[in-house]
Amino acid sequence: TSSVQSITAEDIKNLPIRDVASLALLSTGVVRSNAANADGIVIRGGRPDEVAYYVDGVQSTNKLGGGEGTYIIANAVEEVQVLAGGYSAEYGGANSGIIKTTLKSGTSTYKVGAELRTDSWAKPGTEVLNTYSYGRNDYSMQVSGPIIPGDNKFKFFVAGQYLSSVTGPN
Repeated sequence: TSSVQSITAEDIKNLPIRDVASLALLSTGVVRSNAANADGIVIRGGRPDEVAYYVDGVQSTNKLGGGEGTYIIANAVEEVQVLAGGYSAEYGGANSGIIKTTLKSGTSTYKVGAELRTDSWAKPGTEVLNTYSYGRNDYSMQVSGPIIPGDNKFKFFVAGQYLSSVTGPN
């Protein structure tokens, strides 16, 4: 009774979701619990502290309260896998499920990508064209390629993100 569901970089690019936890919520049997004593991702009726998080094979679960221990830029994710039951003993600390994230790696050609999202086109709280500005900005950029041009032995991938939010009247 095990299941593995994958969300690839192509899926992520086409989705309006920007964090690993929200991507995992697209999988069957995964829900967000908002209970006072159990806030977080729940897989197949378990508790949030029963879900293990792995990034490129390294456990990144928050040891204090469970949940994600590392924030990952969505544009740096190659794949997110949700394992619900039936996984081997190599995954310690998981009772109800595992969320595995694989990061992108370098490419043989130079590539540059950017994503800019903002609603700071007006003063926060101001209504313009039947919508409001909340002063939120999300800018991310990624660059990859060979370290030495023409040599595919050593490659790099770098991603960065800038988030800001202006608090204004509601």
